[in-house]
Amino acid sequence: MIKRAVASVLFLIGLSPLFFINTYAEEIDVDIQETGKIKYFYRKYTLSSEEMQQRSESIAKSLAIAVVKKARTEITGPLTYVYKDLNTMDESSVTAKIGFPVRNSVRGASGYRFENLPPFRYLSRRKVYKKEDDSIDKGNVSKDAWKQLYTTAYLKGLKVTGESRTVVRLVENNTAIEIELQLGIQ
Repeated sequence: MIKRAVASVLFLIGLSPLFFINTYAEEIDVDIQETGKIKYFYRKYTLSSEEMQQRSESIAKSLAIAVVKKARTEITGPLTYVYKDLNTMDESSVTAKIGFPVRNSVRGASGYRFENLPPFRYLSRRKVYKKEDDSIDKGNVSKDAWKQLYTTAYLKGLKVTGESRTVVRLVENNTAIEIELQLGIQ
């Protein structure tokens, strides 16, 4: 009964169809974590969710080259997507800042930007995918995982901040990719 009421409220407050949470959604096990400040070098993209997934590797490569050649600094962490109000975005037009944490503060190079991201408190959900496994639709897996994160936040009574992040790491000797979804909470 409570889950139905929560789902009804979510629908009334305008969660988009992409993140609509059904009335029988269940809480999932997640970690509550916090990062410190991050020096973040990025480029802003607006793409369909499918296109963003397909272009992820080429975007990461061009960003890494820009960090070294244009910003003249070092990458200090994994590829990070930063979203504002992801739950209101349509699948056909997702806007994200895509970039890397870097060692030094830098000036934005042509087409790129830099900002200091403040500490970030979030619900975390991680999943590892083998690189050669093309049978998994990572986009649909991520959509379902985002739905579950939003559901869990509301069922736990947590207030969502509107910022969310996707962190992509190479793991298992670069044979797999770990995707961590981070839903900002207060």
